[in-house]
Amino acid sequence: MWSAKLITALLQSRGHNFHFLDARKVITVKITEVGDGREIQWETSQANIAAQLAAAPPGCHVVATGASVEIALCPLYYTGGY
Repeated sequence: MWSAKLITALLQSRGHNFHFLDARKVITVKITEVGDGREIQWETSQANIAAQLAAAPPGCHVVATGASVEIALCPLYYTGGY
């Protein structure tokens, strides 16, 4: 997580429009008895990311990392808008 925060801060300090997004606030996981014991709640996660991106500065690029329950998003770079 710190590397994504540092990258975001560096890019912002150089005048680029970047925003940090903590994936732990986006991805919702349900603990189950099936498979590896984790199931992503896609509808909830999609609603969460839509809300987080809507709150981001207009026209920014998003750097995200830091998902919980060992889901790797290392790092995700999103460019675009909702």
